[in-house]
Amino acid sequence: MPKKKSVPYIGTKLEFLAAGGANNLHKYINSRHKKLGPIFKECLGGKTDLVFLSDPELIRTLFMNLEGKYPIHILPEPWVLYEKVYGAQRGLFFMDGEEWLHNRRILNKFLLKESGDDWIGESIEKTVTDTMQSWKLNLENGGRFPNIDSELYRLSTNVIVNILLGTHGLEQSRHYNEMLSMLSDSVKKIFYTTTKLYSIPVKWCQKLNLKVWRDFKESVDLSLFLAKKITREMIVSKNESDGLIKRMTEEDMSPEIITRIVSDLIIAAGDTVGMIV
Repeated sequence: MPKKKSVPYIGTKLEFLAAGGANNLHKYINSRHKKLGPIFKECLGGKTDLVFLSDPELIRTLFMNLEGKYPIHILPEPWVLYEKVYGAQRGLFFMDGEEWLHNRRILNKFLLKESGDDWIGESIEKTVTDTMQSWKLNLENGGRFPNIDSELYRLSTNVIVNILLGTHGLEQSRHYNEMLSMLSDSVKKIFYTTTKLYSIPVKWCQKLNLKVWRDFKESVDLSLFLAKKITREMIVSKNESDGLIKRMTEEDMSPEIITRIVSDLIIAAGDTVGMIV
């Protein structure tokens, strides 16, 4: 496996920091992929090599066959502290042991195993097409996009929601659209506040109730509330859906577990956008 040469104990941390640190991690890793290929390892500091993948089939193979029975999850410290302090029960990424394995196997069946029914691709394509048409109409009418990052966060949220619902979505009422807009803005705020918390001791921020922690907590509180509300509405309307929500209910997953997992999927959609904008 290709590996970037590094200094013992320091690794390539100085290069990483010079490239902008955590805020530019996506650009830094992308440049490495261009030089080293779809898979490489690098030590960003300490003694541990990190493996980076960009090839979809390699990623699928890893998650399906090479992950191990109970893998250890590397969780962001602000999220771990939030869950510990406020007792929030989270989704799949925060589960361990048999609970994680049972629910992961169910989701593998729908999200990782290939089938002739490309229901996920159809949902994504429809969402992107509808968004492009909406943007085009807005521009033709003289509109502008002063906050393109907000538009991308909204797009990512819509993609996940439509994968959950399938081709038959909830009625696009004004109330529903307002909820999605609020959720997208709140998830965007989570990314920015989490990034700030990486550079300072998180526990002290929480104990001293600093503004950066208050902003983080407020955005997480609102995001979880809205994501759970949207998920519960999906569950109520599951018989009108042919997406992931209905498939999960057909596996006898409890509404509580579905709500935890799906809420995190919706919120996680914004994380990838944060690495782009």
